[in-house]
Amino acid sequence: MYDLIKYFLKRASGDAPCQVPKVAAGERVYAVGDIHGRHDLLTSMLRVIADDAGSFQDAREARFIFLGDYVDRGDQSAQVLTELCDIAKTEANAFEFLMGNHEAAMLAFLEDPIRGADWLGWGGASNLEQLWPCTGLTRSRKSRTSGHARCFV
Repeated sequence: MYDLIKYFLKRASGDAPCQVPKVAAGERVYAVGDIHGRHDLLTSMLRVIADDAGSFQDAREARFIFLGDYVDRGDQSAQVLTELCDIAKTEANAFEFLMGNHEAAMLAFLEDPIRGADWLGWGGASNLEQLWPCTGLTRSRKSRTSGHARCFV
């Protein structure tokens, strides 16, 4: 493990340690990660961030970076995605949205439900109900994988 960490902290082109990234002098960055389907907490956090960003009297531009993992685990993934999509439409320049492993797994499932079936165990079954309620799927299905896969075939 030590060698892996050491390798990670080296530049690809030499032995010098990686430079620590710094925020540009004219920016203030808010980084948000791991929302995991909790719209209630996202809403509260956005209020706190907006209050904080508004409290500064300097010329720095606020920049918001969302680090992924918007879905799964919580019961409000649909509301989280809707809220973030609305923000992206109106505030495109100040906001950046990265894809997390949960979104990658969801997309893999949607592309191939058999190969991407692991996502169902991460909260994907609940997300299917939230995002595509017309499928008529329920959490009580005995064979979640085959049931969910059938709806996309």
